[in-house]
Amino acid sequence: MTLLDDLIPEKTPITLIKIDVEGAEYQVLLGATRILKESKPLVIFEFGLGASDRYGTSPQMILDFFNRFDYGIYSLNSYLSNDKKLELNELIALYETKKECYFVAKPQL
Repeated sequence: MTLLDDLIPEKTPITLIKIDVEGAEYQVLLGATRILKESKPLVIFEFGLGASDRYGTSPQMILDFFNRFDYGIYSLNSYLSNDKKLELNELIALYETKKECYFVAKPQL
C-alpha cells in the first residue's frame, strides 16, 4: 500500500480527489493529509453504512477529519444545488438511512 502523500510529489497541484474504495475512504484520506493541506482539492467520496462501518468509520470521524482542514461536507445533491454544508445530525441521518452515499468535501473559503 502506498499513501497518496508519498505517491504525489510535493508542490504538485491537485484540484480533485475521487475516492471509491468500498468503505476504506477514511483510511485513504489519512494518507492524503499533506495534499489536503497544500492543494485544498475538492474531494468526492463514497460513504455509507454497510461499507464504512466495516472499517470502523463513523460520520463523526469523517466530519472531524475534514474539519481539521477547514472543509465542509455536502451530499452530492446539496453540492450540485449550492446548498449548505451538512451538520453532523444530517450526515448521520443520510448515512444511517442510506439515502445518499456520495459526498463532496469542499474547502471553506
